[in-house]
Amino acid sequence: MNEMENLFLQWLIDNLFPLVITAIYALVGYALYRIIKMQLEKLEKKHKIKDRLASNITSISKWFIIFIVIGLSLGQFGVTLEWIAGIFSLFGGTILGFAAINTIGNAIAGVIVKRSKPFKAGDRVSIDGQLSDVLQVNLIYTKMVTMDRVIVSIPNQKLLKMKILNYGNNRMIRLHVDITAGYEVPFQHVENALLEATNQVNYIAGTPEPFVRIMAFLDFGIKYRVFVFTQDVVKINEILADLHLAVLYSCQDHGIDLSMPIMHTRVGGGTKTEANSEE
Repeated sequence: MNEMENLFLQWLIDNLFPLVITAIYALVGYALYRIIKMQLEKLEKKHKIKDRLASNITSISKWFIIFIVIGLSLGQFGVTLEWIAGIFSLFGGTILGFAAINTIGNAIAGVIVKRSKPFKAGDRVSIDGQLSDVLQVNLIYTKMVTMDRVIVSIPNQKLLKMKILNYGNNRMIRLHVDITAGYEVPFQHVENALLEATNQVNYIAGTPEPFVRIMAFLDFGIKYRVFVFTQDVVKINEILADLHLAVLYSCQDHGIDLSMPIMHTRVGGGTKTEANSEE
């Protein structure tokens, strides 16, 4: 045991200077890492850099500094440059690759989005059924604001996998509302009621004119659809809400029953009531 202690003490004495230099390298590396992290946090608070990008840069910087400190420290103990380069190639490349894989993937996706231009800032889009307005198309993220006025940042790599409908910002688009009326109601009567409803709604274009079509013959009624056009894409929700209300009032004024049709049939001397299902 004494021999082991003597060997250890002798090693400490022989390598005292390299150990001190290694400690200095470690302190300088830690200080440099803290400075980089603090600067990135300041940029993040000022919204000059994205949260995920700041996190990725911090992670990459940390591992880069660690490997630099390890390499310099090993050099103090006589490890050759070839060994250090080999360690960097084996571990450094792997770790940095994993740390940056999302950023690189999002950057490539961002280039694709910018070149293909499926939408641009100011467009109203529907992403997986949710309406949003495009604010910025950046290299890593695309920033949008929802109808609830919530700002969201979607990674471009994820964005490319989503279903996107682009309504533009001044493009003529078509909207519609469906109703079901009984077979006893004449088509002309339903058409007049629906077209009168469109006249009560703001932001509906006069050209092309609204029109009504029969969409399906159901068991106990006919499914009608009224089509309208608008260029005010930022008011889609408002237009549809007003159109539904106008259709309801117009059908009530024209005596058109929009409730689910009922069929009465006689079963075994009694009466059986069946409700219509459109499914």
